[in-house]
Amino acid sequence: MEQVEGNINPTRELAAIMFSDVVGYTAIMGRDEQKGVQAIADHRAQLRSLLPRFNGRLIGEIGDGTLTSFHSVLDAIGCARELQANLKDDRELRLRIGIHLGDVLLTNNTVLGDGVNVASRIHALAPPGGICVSEHVYDEIRNKPGMVARNLGKKNLKNVSRPIRVYSLASTATEAKSQPTSRRRLVTMAAIAAVALVIVVAYASRARIPTAFRPAPVAAGKVTIAVLPFVNLSNDKQDEYFSDGMTDEIIGNLSKITNMQVAARTSSFAFKGQNQDASKIASLLHVRNLLEGSVRRIAGKVRIEVELIDAVSGFSIWSERYDKEIADVFAIQSDVAESVAETLKVKLLPNEKTRVEHKPTENLEAYDLYLQGRYYLYSQFSEEGFTKAIDYFNRAIEKDPNFALAYSELGQAYGEASVFTQPPRDAIPKAKAFIQRALAIDDTLADAHNAMANNVLFGYDWDWPGAEREFKRALELDPSDAQVHNDYGVFLMNMGRFDEAIKERQRSHELNPLQVQSLIELGIVYTSARQYDRALGYLQQAISIAPDNWWAYQVRGLTRLLQKDWAAAATDLEKADSLSPSPLTKPYLALVYGQMGRRDKALQVLDQLNEMSTHQYVDPSVFAGVYFGLGDLDQGFRQLDRAYEARSFWLVTLKQPQWDGVRSDPRFVAMYKKVGLPP
Repeated sequence: MEQVEGNINPTRELAAIMFSDVVGYTAIMGRDEQKGVQAIADHRAQLRSLLPRFNGRLIGEIGDGTLTSFHSVLDAIGCARELQANLKDDRELRLRIGIHLGDVLLTNNTVLGDGVNVASRIHALAPPGGICVSEHVYDEIRNKPGMVARNLGKKNLKNVSRPIRVYSLASTATEAKSQPTSRRRLVTMAAIAAVALVIVVAYASRARIPTAFRPAPVAAGKVTIAVLPFVNLSNDKQDEYFSDGMTDEIIGNLSKITNMQVAARTSSFAFKGQNQDASKIASLLHVRNLLEGSVRRIAGKVRIEVELIDAVSGFSIWSERYDKEIADVFAIQSDVAESVAETLKVKLLPNEKTRVEHKPTENLEAYDLYLQGRYYLYSQFSEEGFTKAIDYFNRAIEKDPNFALAYSELGQAYGEASVFTQPPRDAIPKAKAFIQRALAIDDTLADAHNAMANNVLFGYDWDWPGAEREFKRALELDPSDAQVHNDYGVFLMNMGRFDEAIKERQRSHELNPLQVQSLIELGIVYTSARQYDRALGYLQQAISIAPDNWWAYQVRGLTRLLQKDWAAAATDLEKADSLSPSPLTKPYLALVYGQMGRRDKALQVLDQLNEMSTHQYVDPSVFAGVYFGLGDLDQGFRQLDRAYEARSFWLVTLKQPQWDGVRSDPRFVAMYKKVGLPP
């Protein structure tokens, strides 16, 4: 039982408790420890300078946080507002502040009680530079001038027995006054908003662009859920791979349940390190339920805390804390999935239960190496990331030669490398062997079937029936996998089956609504179908969301090039090249410069590509495109022959409109027949 320190004249009283801490402190420390230490010092110095003016008392300093008490709610809010105002121009030091009015037990040097716990929890709901207050505080200020607050609803706070209604308080009186109070102005703004909504919806309808107003369709009988990235609470920040891995594994287990639609990893991970309202996250992800949690590793033990939230009501509907040996981590993962299913009244079929409870390996060292490999493969999409991932997966297999998941991911790593950093003839035979080994051990791995379909049978063997068979098997095993729907859409697009391709990519976007890539890929499929206006609608939406995404500019540049809008195409492609000088942009730049009569610029592109090829792999089909842009067809077709010998993935795109300029050439017709694409 917790004791009051010193037990010297304890007194009970009603007090306003304020808790404040530094936003992104862990990230600051990760970038620059000296800045992290300085941020704490500045936070405390600013607070100490204000406390005498507002009759406040510093109770404690916990890490990057501070706990203070005040006799008056107004004093607490006045201090919080001035503290935030003093720091508003400091980009390195942003605070979140929570204030609660409650009964506390005071001694000469500490304060205890539920009031302290509530304040320390609600501060996390405030935005950077913001203030959140409890309902008790709001009741005291609701009729006071300059006090405007937004109701965030009831929240279930950790270690607090009852839901607490929380309000977001305007950080300054000036901000509060700026809130529109005139009924006429409100009516005018509502009218403007209504007109804007009509325009947006009309445009979206014409362009068939999904908007925030259109929820994703859900198959009958399915419940929807997103698993948010588990927070790493371990002392070692390098354990991030482990907390991310736990999130991935639970997403994977839930995805094995037929009547559950699970948001894609990339959309869920968009909220990593953020602290947004549950209802907002659920709305953006098109789900009703959110699963969140934390992971702490200490020596050979692990503590995993999880909570399932109904985003409509805001209530926690299930929670659990697991204090186990690391060896029990698989049991924890399966128990979480089964408990979530039971809580949401989703019945597990016998084969689904078997898959969820299946242990991927008995060797914990192998599993840890596997998690590190996944971390590098999916969070560092680069040559260095592929290299590290391949090393970790190989080491995992050395520990457990029957570890199917490690073989599958090793094959996936070689498949990705073959498109970007390694010659396909070097990488894909390795990928194929590892994926075949994975499926020989466990034929129920959807990711392995997808990798076999996409990287091997479609992109390298050019076995179209075999690839489609494997895509369909992957979707049968995991119908909620956005990546499989996307990759199958790429296959269908290059087969010329555009209606089916659009359907698959729309489904991928519905399952992965926050990934800008899915919007770009929708633009690509419409460009391939020669529906350029629709393509531009999606690409503009992508650029609006991510104005620094080079790929969005490249695809829009290609689309405008196909529309023969040379100047606009050049602007987009030059922008893409400046954001990321990828070899993949070079052929389109050369094509547009050639059409504009700017041969000198096209030759510069060729020089850049030759220089790139001295220190990285450049697919021969890229050179072919540049030579075609220069009008040197002989050299272009020589490079296309080299691409065929290299088994270039890009030859599966020969049906696409970017090849129209040479499509009638007999050499192109011969190449098309050699690749064996459908007529």
